[in-house]
Amino acid sequence: MNGDAESKDDLSLPPRNQYVTSPSQCKVLASSPETDNQDAPSLLIDTPLCQGWHLFDVSMGQPKTTIIIQLSSHLSEASAQGAALLRLFLEVLELSFNKRRYMAEEGGLSIDITNYSFSSPCSGLRIMLHGYSHKLPVLLRDVIQEIASLIIDKDMFDMAKEKAVLDYRNRKFQQPYQHSLLSCHKVLESPFFSYQERLAAVEASSVQDLESFKQSFVSSLSIQALIIGNIPSTDATDLLSEVQETLGPSKPQELPKLSISKLSPGMVVTHERVCPDPDHVDSAVSLYLQVGPQTHEIDAEMELLCQMLDKAAYTQLRTQEQLGYIAWAEVHSRWGVTGLRIAVQSVKDPEDLADRIRGLLVSFREQLSGMDEEELAAHINSLILKKLEPDRNLESKCARLFHEIVTHRFVFDRRMRQVQHLRKVSKHTLLTLYDEWFAETSVKRNELVSAIIGKEALSARASDQKEEKLVRVCKIGEEQDIQEMGVDEFVNGLDRYYEQA
Repeated sequence: MNGDAESKDDLSLPPRNQYVTSPSQCKVLASSPETDNQDAPSLLIDTPLCQGWHLFDVSMGQPKTTIIIQLSSHLSEASAQGAALLRLFLEVLELSFNKRRYMAEEGGLSIDITNYSFSSPCSGLRIMLHGYSHKLPVLLRDVIQEIASLIIDKDMFDMAKEKAVLDYRNRKFQQPYQHSLLSCHKVLESPFFSYQERLAAVEASSVQDLESFKQSFVSSLSIQALIIGNIPSTDATDLLSEVQETLGPSKPQELPKLSISKLSPGMVVTHERVCPDPDHVDSAVSLYLQVGPQTHEIDAEMELLCQMLDKAAYTQLRTQEQLGYIAWAEVHSRWGVTGLRIAVQSVKDPEDLADRIRGLLVSFREQLSGMDEEELAAHINSLILKKLEPDRNLESKCARLFHEIVTHRFVFDRRMRQVQHLRKVSKHTLLTLYDEWFAETSVKRNELVSAIIGKEALSARASDQKEEKLVRVCKIGEEQDIQEMGVDEFVNGLDRYYEQA
């Protein structure tokens, strides 16, 4: 009996969960004719430190809100070491905040913190929160306070470092087509840091390095934020002001300019290297054809074209020619520059794969030319319906509008503008686009071929593989006049498209 009494004395109730919303607090605020007709967010705060936007939206009929906050610093893109330390800072923050994340999830709130976004600039940390409007500000205050006052101890640093090192080491075992996409990014993007560079920087980092980085990161932040949902503008303004106060005073510095290499008309660039995983039998090729700066019209036409070309790639390269299961076409848009990219993974040699892709482009031109109006209308209507679909939830709506903010374009009705243009598109429109940029006879066409040589193709080649740091450059139709140079030398000699400021 005494033992039972003692064991009962050790029992206790779990601590109160501060993130749980009571039924009486779950109220959907009343909308007004003004807010019902508002589809674009309003700028509430515009200071050197913070740009904060808000949109009252109860169209989902739920007492919920979504918040995205981006904390940007020049340090994260300045060097491979900066990128590596940002990754370690993220890992330590996740470990430190893990218990409260669990409590928040139990209360119906969610939080995601990342240091990367493929579709939009993310020079720092991006925090996305979603859940019941009454308690979501509490979660935001807690994570912002954690960032401002985070203490980095040795044990937590070691765990974060071990996780990051393991991740970067395992990236060599990615699929060959993923390595070909990274090779493409290496030639196109600046700044760009490979996983090998990041791994070396992580392995060389210490607790003192991360502590110093954290202090410099917080003191040089700029903030971009969007709050959407069941929260009035006055409360949103107060919340954003609290975020500024917690993270300030800060002296934001100019972020590194993100840019894309400008490929010259008629240029053919081949970057070929051995697969980092020596045991993978497959090779892979991504063939990129650059168009140039994005516009509503170009974006709509490119998306429609690739919708049809992707099906053609599946039919011809995968089904008929049986190259392998991975064969697709996509619009590749990055930092305001668009282009077409086709990727294939197969046991065949990369040179053969590149020729097969070029063959696809020729046959697709014939297919497009012979397409009847009914089939074309079906493709156009399919894409229009896709763009007219309402956002499925607050998170997707917030992410779509936040993309416009961080890319500095602020075209919040982009989908409707593209729909208006699609309704005017004809076969002649698409053929004109195709012949201008992708046809064999086009004077504007350029190619970036990023090839990964797998075990099967490597063993079949008679000669030794060229050093992977080299690229081969020639003009279309002048393949016999090839110039070889280092990747960095080639990239540094190109003109660039710069991200819109």
